Amino acid sequence: MLGSSRRRPTAAIVIAGLSIAVAIGGTATAASRGGHSGNKLIKKHSLSGNRLKNNTVTGKQVKESSLKQVPNAATVNGIRVVNIRKLLPADTSVTTDAFQVGALTFDFDCDKDGEPTLTVNAATGSAIRSTSISTGNGAESTGSSQHDVTSPLEVFSTDDLRGSLTVHAVIPGGAFADFDGIIDDANTLGNLDGCMLEGNVIVR
Repeated sequence: MLGSSRRRPTAAIVIAGLSIAVAIGGTATAASRGGHSGNKLIKKHSLSGNRLKNNTVTGKQVKESSLKQVPNAATVNGIRVVNIRKLLPADTSVTTDAFQVGALTFDFDCDKDGEPTLTVNAATGSAIRSTSISTGNGAESTGSSQHDVTSPLEVFSTDDLRGSLTVHAVIPGGAFADFDGIIDDANTLGNLDGCMLEGNVIVR
């Protein structure tokens, strides 16, 4: 009977096997050490966006200061929001345009006693409705309405002293402007001897 014989691995095969084992072990050890983080193992700008799982990147990973401002961020879906803040010294001789869109203008004045006046100027055919609560006169509520504007409409007078104000205006062409804010008189914000107008206008 012929005896079976086994072929012994040659020295070259043994050395090759040891080399592979050392290489695998070295890579695993290096990856587990703090000195070799994922940042060093992955080359910069080498991953495509399709390598990331959906919905895994959150605001924590985004450097907000690197983002550019969205063009016309104050206008969304045709709605524009304008912030108004005007401080006028008492006895201001020049009327200030607090806000203007098209033919609609909010004119703000402050008399010598530091009492404010807000007048709405609009194109003929505009409709304006205003409501004010004068806290200077014991929370007295007043209002005015003009459906076909032919002259400037005073929506807050010196007799009102201070309070809140809402103005709704419909401009020819279909545009709407809604103002909501407050008006203050003498010794207003920062102890200014004058008048303050502050609020928001929504144009749509």
